[in-house]
Amino acid sequence: MADLAASSINSRNRFQTVVNFEPNNSADRPKLSHEITYFLSMQGEAGYLSYFYSPDELLNLPVVIAPAYDDSLPLAYYFVSTSHNTYLLGDQLWGSASTSSYTHVITNGAHCVEIDVWPGKGDGAEPIVTHGWTLTRDIPFRDVCSAINDAVEARTDDWPLFVSLECHVPVDGQQALVNIMKEMWSDKLVASAVEGVDETSVAPRELKGKIVMMIEYYPQKQDEGIGISESEEASESQKVPTVKISESLAELGVYARSMKPGKNWLKQELEKLHILINISESALIGLLPHALADLISNGQRYLRRVYPRGSRILSGNLDPLRCWRAGAHFVALNWQDFDLGMQLNEALFAGSGGWVPKPPSLLGGRKAEGRVGLSLDIIGLSSFPHPGDERDFSLRVRVYLYHAAGDREWKSKSVRCKKVPDTGADAMFNERCVWAFDADDLAFLRVVVTEGGDEPLAVFCARMHYIQQGYRFIRLLNMEGKDTLSTLLIKTAITDVS
Repeated sequence: MADLAASSINSRNRFQTVVNFEPNNSADRPKLSHEITYFLSMQGEAGYLSYFYSPDELLNLPVVIAPAYDDSLPLAYYFVSTSHNTYLLGDQLWGSASTSSYTHVITNGAHCVEIDVWPGKGDGAEPIVTHGWTLTRDIPFRDVCSAINDAVEARTDDWPLFVSLECHVPVDGQQALVNIMKEMWSDKLVASAVEGVDETSVAPRELKGKIVMMIEYYPQKQDEGIGISESEEASESQKVPTVKISESLAELGVYARSMKPGKNWLKQELEKLHILINISESALIGLLPHALADLISNGQRYLRRVYPRGSRILSGNLDPLRCWRAGAHFVALNWQDFDLGMQLNEALFAGSGGWVPKPPSLLGGRKAEGRVGLSLDIIGLSSFPHPGDERDFSLRVRVYLYHAAGDREWKSKSVRCKKVPDTGADAMFNERCVWAFDADDLAFLRVVVTEGGDEPLAVFCARMHYIQQGYRFIRLLNMEGKDTLSTLLIKTAITDVS
């Protein structure tokens, strides 16, 4: 089964963000236009390149490089790439469910997945995974656990995988869940605290190769009130009874006891170690911006998972950047679509082990200081695919900066492409985007190609800290996250202007 999971790494479902991190590993080589090849030869002859790269050599240079991250920090010091309702292939109400979804997200770099588990149908039936009170098809819990195991074995890193278990199985049926997880995951499953490690400073290093459970936790005193569950928010007309957790299942919540936020939760010092606050997108946004400082401080002590509001029935995504800036560790996204939320997620985590340390400003340290100057030359496109069956069309490049002080947008002129061959369109822009802004550890740059209007046809998105300077070929992805084999030649200069 591990071979089956491994083969899916190159399946049609995989996002191909990696082509901008490791372009020389791509099986297909983009075709460059004559105008781009000539432009580069002129730069070399004029001495504008300190070392003249041939076009093929330049194609092999990465546009973005993620650093090797420290794995010895406490768990609460990281962002973790996270999937919401992982079992779904489509929308939230009637989309199909499949174990292949777990393979897809884990081999794409997710390090937190979700399982909604329910009692099996009929006496003695094993538990199932489904989206309650919807028309989604159910799948066996055992098969989901098997798929997770295979995907963990097939992936290329060993950073820990968290599993968020939303349990709708009555207490007397929960031992079956425990037995299946222990059987399928064996010693990968964290069933007790790691020996010889300080409980207050457990790090990913001590959990490499492990599966760590998020198990619901209900404090004995609930007079402060407990927030609604994900299922309640998704269907407020349904009254969902509180599901208690058996002792054997609760014991698996070693490093993530998942608790709904009660009244004044930001100010409380919780008695238990390893509490994870499981909060909805709506509840979190309701605390911004007035409680931002408290959210950041709380996120230094307790893990936090943010899940989408229930009205996102078409599986659109929340803004993860807003949640990360508020100190959230796990921002649960729907991986069915390569929308802006998913593009930002890929920009932060691609090239890493799915775990990225928070910047110092979110850990009680100093904020990034100074002013940054960005000069981005948009030079030209090669082999851009036809939008539909059109032979004549116009292309435009839009650049977006996502910044704590406010987002910015720049757009190029529109270039008309006529009688475009099957190999795609070539277009020269030779324009420059120039910005100056305050230093920001969580600034992101997004480059979008449109057909004149606003609707994106292809995209590149990266964290500013990862972008390499000088001439580079951006490998553009389509709106499903696949490599279009089209390139955009850019020249980037990032300077300190303070």
